[in-house]
Amino acid sequence: MQKPQKKEIGSAAQKKHRLSNEIVQMAKTLGLNPKQFSQISLRIKIFMSKFFKIIIMMLLLSSPAPAKLGEGSFPPSFNCIKAYTPEEKLICFSNEEWRLGILDFLIHEKYTFLMKRLDKDKIQDLQMEQRDWLKKRDIPLDDQYRKKWSSDDEAYLQAYLEKWHQELTDKVIELTKNDLESGNNKTEIFDKNAAKKILGQKKLSLQLDENFGSVTIAIKDDVYTIKGEQTTKDTYLFIKGWISCIKTRYFIFIGEITSKGSYSDKPCVRKGRFTFAITKNRSFWRLQEMSNPCNQYIDYVDIYFDNF
Repeated sequence: MQKPQKKEIGSAAQKKHRLSNEIVQMAKTLGLNPKQFSQISLRIKIFMSKFFKIIIMMLLLSSPAPAKLGEGSFPPSFNCIKAYTPEEKLICFSNEEWRLGILDFLIHEKYTFLMKRLDKDKIQDLQMEQRDWLKKRDIPLDDQYRKKWSSDDEAYLQAYLEKWHQELTDKVIELTKNDLESGNNKTEIFDKNAAKKILGQKKLSLQLDENFGSVTIAIKDDVYTIKGEQTTKDTYLFIKGWISCIKTRYFIFIGEITSKGSYSDKPCVRKGRFTFAITKNRSFWRLQEMSNPCNQYIDYVDIYFDNF
């Protein structure tokens, strides 16, 4: 065991000796004694180290800062720094025009809610559905490590996320359609600034119609309540209920939403648990359960930051 160690020590000593001889030869070539040459070499080494640090800092400061999740896009349910699968990478870094991040978040939020509320036998069924969905979610990418994806890949994944989100939405609404009153429940506040921002009489809009209606969000006995209406020549919107929780970029509304767009003759009534979220850099909370269950259209129900 000791012989190899002696060889290593000997080898190191030989290298040190050769290096010393090289320093002496270089010093003689420059007309310096070895000690002076060593001091100059050390100063040059220190200078170059500082120089390269300055260059690196200048490059970092001059390059544009990377976009942060949550600034222009909605953060998904997982940490994008740890994104591994092609689907996770596409959700994190796709064009912000696609709803991939918010859809992933909504799926996770609804799935977690259902896991807490369902009976044991239904929980097992939901878990099986989730596993089956994850298996089928895979995108047929030629190169799973490529940094850019086509619009076809984004459209494929968005359609699949939309489908699973709608299935979970139907389960949540069926489970909560009778929870229209808060009862003994209180509004959970996770962000005080967001809770303060949401109070007041706000502008209300269906289908981006600028003939705004108004919605009043008030607080009573630690419960945030919502009631509002918009009536125009072609559209009608009514909302009433309470808020179960408020977070930085979204809140959970439980109650009734009645809407009639210009595309329909009859109003559509929805009851249950819904999510209003701030997506991109918009100045309003938008209903994320956009698919109108009474027809094939999309409803844009928006509550604006501005007071009415």
